[in-house]
Amino acid sequence: MRDRGVVADVVPTPELLDRMLAQKPRCWPWAAYASVLFQHWAALEERKVIQVLGEPVGPPTGWLESGAEVAAFVAHQVRAVDAIVMEAGAFLRSPLFLAVFGAPDDESTADAAGIVRAGRRLSGYYARLLEAAEECRRQAVADDDAPLLADCIRFVNQPLQDFNGYLNDVLERLEHQQKRAVAGRRPLTLPPLPLPVTTDDGVIWSILDRLQVVD
Repeated sequence: MRDRGVVADVVPTPELLDRMLAQKPRCWPWAAYASVLFQHWAALEERKVIQVLGEPVGPPTGWLESGAEVAAFVAHQVRAVDAIVMEAGAFLRSPLFLAVFGAPDDESTADAAGIVRAGRRLSGYYARLLEAAEECRRQAVADDDAPLLADCIRFVNQPLQDFNGYLNDVLERLEHQQKRAVAGRRPLTLPPLPLPVTTDDGVIWSILDRLQVVD
């Protein structure tokens, strides 16, 4: 029988996560999910900071010689990033994702393996976004084309921030559940957490305007 005084929290290692899943203290489903996200996010944090702050990512791996090549590259990256964000958002709304947490008032119905898979899948979307963002910064272009590539980098960086906002939302939900558990109150049925999507109209219009005048 589990200790009713213990409340699960985020753990930093897979070994501690395995222990949590074996013991299943109160609030374990969302604590486990948050732990999977946290562990994967932490492994990528240095790369994300380098990307967002614009620090060097190494020598260029590609050279886009003409304005047309830059335009094609930017259009491809924008579409690719949009597709990843849409796929991630759809996954978070899907019955497959929602089902792994079980009934809000009965944690015994949650699927431990499913929660881990869900966290890994969402982390995979985050990793793909980071790779796409890094690919933009590895391109060398002529000075005249640099503003368009800079706009592209700004565009692809925003979803990275949005994904981190989602992690904060997950942590807030876990904290909410922990407080209710400690107070001896039943968990509430809460709506699914959506993936925040920030739209920078200025960046989008700047990209579109520059694409219109590419030679």
